[in-house]
Amino acid sequence: MKSKKNKTFNCIAMKRAAQEKIREQVRGMTRAEEVAFFREGHEEFDTQVQAAKQRRLARHSSKETRKGRTGT
Repeated sequence: MKSKKNKTFNCIAMKRAAQEKIREQVRGMTRAEEVAFFREGHEEFDTQVQAAKQRRLARHSSKETRKGRTGT
């Protein structure tokens, strides 16, 4: 029989808290306002993802340059 591990992170609690926060933010909005809210959130998220990719590429390129590799 397997013993239970002590969890340090509760994914379900985090998910529910995030849902409640969003529910509070959209409460009282019209359908059009809700759509705009989620579109803006998506655009912001996409911008953050693209910036993270650029940072990762820049770090990777600088590491390659320091190692003396040119990529050719």
